[in-house]
Amino acid sequence: MQPIAIQNTGLVTSVGLTSATACAAIRTGISNAQETIYIGSEGEWIMGHCVPLEQPCRGMTRLVKMAALVIRECLAEVPKDQWESIPLLLCVADIEQPGRLESLDDRL
Repeated sequence: MQPIAIQNTGLVTSVGLTSATACAAIRTGISNAQETIYIGSEGEWIMGHCVPLEQPCRGMTRLVKMAALVIRECLAEVPKDQWESIPLLLCVADIEQPGRLESLDDRL
């Protein structure tokens, strides 16, 4: 097995649109949880986290925009002629996750 080295990371969350801002918010305990329109089995409002994108969108378009932000962050200091040689590890929802878009891995 050939060793790998992580050169850079990207992170998009409800508390930050870059690794630096998201990690700083998480370290200080900022959560940004908000009530959703959904009610749990015991009648309580379900809390959720929403990534604040400039233009509102949903579904696959939203996931593509979030992935683009992360990829842009990862490649910010990499010369463009090297982009094709860099492997991409993109974390997405588990197959069993409720609400996961069909064929997410292939479409994204």
